[in-house]
Amino acid sequence: MARGNISLCFLALSLILVYALPTVVAHPPPPETGGIVFTLSGDEQSMIRGQVGDAESADTLVVTGSNDLGSWYAEELTAPLKMENTTATLVLYAMPVGIVLGQGIDLEVTVMIDGEEIAYGQSEVVILNEPLMTNVPWVSEPFSFEAEVGQLLEVAVVANLDGLGGAEMTWGQDDAPAVFGLGGWVLEHSADAVAEEDGAALGVEFVTPWNCTDIENVSLLIHGPVADHDEPWPEEATPGEVEVTGDECSWAGNVSGLSGTLLYQWQVDMTDGEQFNLTGDIEVELVSAQAISKPRLSLFGGLLGSILALVPLLAATTQGGAQVSVVERARSALEGERMTAAPVAVWATIGIVTGLLAGPAVAGLIVGTLVLLFWSLDTESA
Repeated sequence: MARGNISLCFLALSLILVYALPTVVAHPPPPETGGIVFTLSGDEQSMIRGQVGDAESADTLVVTGSNDLGSWYAEELTAPLKMENTTATLVLYAMPVGIVLGQGIDLEVTVMIDGEEIAYGQSEVVILNEPLMTNVPWVSEPFSFEAEVGQLLEVAVVANLDGLGGAEMTWGQDDAPAVFGLGGWVLEHSADAVAEEDGAALGVEFVTPWNCTDIENVSLLIHGPVADHDEPWPEEATPGEVEVTGDECSWAGNVSGLSGTLLYQWQVDMTDGEQFNLTGDIEVELVSAQAISKPRLSLFGGLLGSILALVPLLAATTQGGAQVSVVERARSALEGERMTAAPVAVWATIGIVTGLLAGPAVAGLIVGTLVLLFWSLDTESA
């Protein structure tokens, strides 16, 4: 009889425990994030524009009741950030310490700019009756905000554990890639065709809220020329990928030899793993594919060109029809009334500049021509 009572008591206790446990369900995968995505990192609780491999792992224990997890902060903005009807997504991970007897865990999330609330909400309850790392997601209602340069984006979280037991909230690990995202953000860019030393290029300027430090890699595909700029982007672009140079916000792709209406697609890989494909069209008829030469200075040409200053001196005049030496002719020209320092300076300037820019050949030709001209005139006057 006693043994029967013990069996009944054990059965009753088992039934109580079974009814106390919530129904076991498979946890769905976390919601996808897009736009601007941050990875939660470290004990200092920062939000980095990188992936989980760039983050530092950390965790904290939560128990029955409300548990303030603190705030995670992004870096200061280096450009204004304005978003309309965006949706915020936060994913944290919880590892049950044993079995949680109760409903489970939910999150209260407040999104702020410099401490001022721009979004708030509470997640659905997630059951924690499996000894597995479980994602606990929160998705906000649509909201809009504007943030200025130097302001901080902040995410404050409170974890509510309904039931007996505990759990470790974890982030910054491969099996706990906790993230925060703002959906709907698109990388801004402006493109134009420019002429460079070695050909034609398609230049582009990107704008991100963190001075393009969150841009990891940039490539460029070109298709064209095309007859209509509204032509859709093809499955296979021709000529395809072109050489790209640049860093941070400024990049350029080599389009030498191409002209007309070109379709382009900038492929930008972000440090958070997102990729943006930015397409458009541009006219390049006015961009020369020839090299643009910089002027080169010729010192020897300048020296030779300076001889131009001697031409009016030597051809100034003859004295009484008699032949005079070069020295006497120069002294006569400088001391006489028919020659002043101003014409000499003008001739010298013209000669030196011509020689520097045009080179010794042109300067020599000019000097020789003028000497011959003045010699002819001098001979006739003699």
